[in-house]
Amino acid sequence: MKRWIAVFLILLTFGSAFPLVIFGAAKAQPVTLSFMFTSRPKTDQQDFYLDILPQLVKEKFPEITLTVDTLPTDQYKNTIKSRLAAGEGPDVFTWWAFGLTEQMVGADYFMDLSSDRRALPFLKKMKPDLLKGFTVHGKVYAIPRGTTFLGTFYNKEMFKKAKIAKIPTDWPAFLAACEKLKAAGMVPIVASDKDWARIQYMLYNAAASLLYSDDPDYDAKLISGKAKFTDAKWINMLSKMKTLYDKGYIIKNSLGIGGEQAFQLFNDGKAAMIFDGTWDLLSLTKKGAADFERGMFALPTNEPGKPLYLPFSIDSGFVVNRFTKNKASVFKVLNYLYRDGTPLNKAFKQSMTPAPPNFGGISKDPLFGNYLGLYKHNKTHYFCNAYWPDGVATTLCMKFQECLIGSISVEEVAAATERKLREIQMNNP
Repeated sequence: MKRWIAVFLILLTFGSAFPLVIFGAAKAQPVTLSFMFTSRPKTDQQDFYLDILPQLVKEKFPEITLTVDTLPTDQYKNTIKSRLAAGEGPDVFTWWAFGLTEQMVGADYFMDLSSDRRALPFLKKMKPDLLKGFTVHGKVYAIPRGTTFLGTFYNKEMFKKAKIAKIPTDWPAFLAACEKLKAAGMVPIVASDKDWARIQYMLYNAAASLLYSDDPDYDAKLISGKAKFTDAKWINMLSKMKTLYDKGYIIKNSLGIGGEQAFQLFNDGKAAMIFDGTWDLLSLTKKGAADFERGMFALPTNEPGKPLYLPFSIDSGFVVNRFTKNKASVFKVLNYLYRDGTPLNKAFKQSMTPAPPNFGGISKDPLFGNYLGLYKHNKTHYFCNAYWPDGVATTLCMKFQECLIGSISVEEVAAATERKLREIQMNNP
């Protein structure tokens, strides 16, 4: 009898401290995770980040609720920075690779995801080259979402009507193709120059072959001051792009055309080509007034006999706020997202174009056939703005807009961009 009384007293004393032992597994406590992403073009389909991600996470982990906010890129950058500074940042958000990651890591808001790789085992499967853009001093600060490419989307039927038998692979051949389209009464290229940010797609397309084919380390030299935006290769690149306007290959009044209007003109068969990235695939394949097969090729700014480089980039990556109070739940979601074969992983892969997030393969969509054929053999280079501080790309593209209306020359565009870079560096040593 005394022994049973002793056992009862022990349970009475310690029972509240060990509820799992006495009463079985406790119910997981509800937690709300805040996620934040840049906004994407609206379509008739469910959006992966706004709709599918929260739904599938809730199905797998009933205790976890995801709130998802999206903002346009420029507004997004400023909002993330201000919220982090105020201690109100989201648990998870996306950020860009290379220079932009390096700049933010110094502020100490990004969690080091490589400190315990057992917690995120999928990181071991990712190629070091793809983690490189988010690695600073040997530590990984973000998980890449996928890969993106810049290129030239084109209307195969219009190319056939203009008797363009082969996809151009050098600059003279590209100009010849534009001339054939123009001579056949077609608009060779639609550009949405009303939005300075979309001018990047043309310029970075052009830069891949012209800046890096003879100098892979050109960016490091540019940032250090050993190279300048006023160098001959930058003037050459800007001049080549200006030529497309001077020859009438770009649609008239492009400075009055925004992104959505450009998509519509392309999808309606009003223009044969558009410079864009794989992230806009859904917008570029919407049903329009014309029914046609689309393709994609690399903009060949290289001269004959010179290598054609492909503008490639690691997509933005998932960052975990270093000050999150919900680390365990965040890691649950990330492991479910990246573990091969889960419903969330499958949905994630379907949302990525052209390469899935585990980088184990490339999309077999025939639209990418030519481009991905080149990808197997040609060299790639990340977008030329990867290490630029904020403000440089804006200056470059807005000055190019001024060049298009004839108020300044390409040399003045380059000079203004060079001044902006050095000004930012001087103010942020």
